[in-house]
Amino acid sequence: MIYMPFPVTNSLKIDNLFCLFKLKCRSGYTFNGELHNFWECVYVIDGNICVSSDENVYNLSKGDIVFHKPQEYHKFHIEEGCHATLFDFSFSFEGNLAEKIAGLVCSLNEKQLQLMNMFIDFFDEECEKNPKSKNSIYTYNVLPVFKNDELYLQTAKFYILQLILSLSCESKTLKTVENSETKLLKTAIEIMDSSVENELSISELAKSLNISLSSLKRLFKKYTGMSV
Repeated sequence: MIYMPFPVTNSLKIDNLFCLFKLKCRSGYTFNGELHNFWECVYVIDGNICVSSDENVYNLSKGDIVFHKPQEYHKFHIEEGCHATLFDFSFSFEGNLAEKIAGLVCSLNEKQLQLMNMFIDFFDEECEKNPKSKNSIYTYNVLPVFKNDELYLQTAKFYILQLILSLSCESKTLKTVENSETKLLKTAIEIMDSSVENELSISELAKSLNISLSSLKRLFKKYTGMSV
């Protein structure tokens, strides 16, 4: 029998993991936002969050997930009276599947939920075995505890790869939140983009939107975490 090789294209390559943790958020909690040169994924274990991703705003609930691509400014907040438990991981990756998940915000299907639950179970079980990680589970990052554990790192990488492969084949993007504030934000950003060379002042921008200067500042702070 003659065996023929069948090349497997390297459509996804993960070289580095940066963060891996859970986060419990109380009513009114606000993460003021950040941007960085690697990917970040936030999965909602339970509760509800409002995510701002560049000029887009999404309401996420249990079973929803969002991928932030490199250099994408992102923040989130918890509405009063709500709460959330999140699972967050960040990583670098290359390949032709990148465009499939860039800006992806969706609800996981049954198989994807099973995969995510296996990932979280792995996270919980390994942290339970290692007392040093217990202070890091709900803070920032457990990876420093496992940095020399090749099996741990490869397993975490495996779950992320599996999830991305599944999502790249089948997913539905959640609708952006549309209300008077988010519409104003999008309009403001469109005006700013079209006026880069015209030295548009903040007062002129507020006037063109027919809102006060203080309202404009509050709008940007709420949904972008940045000043106008």
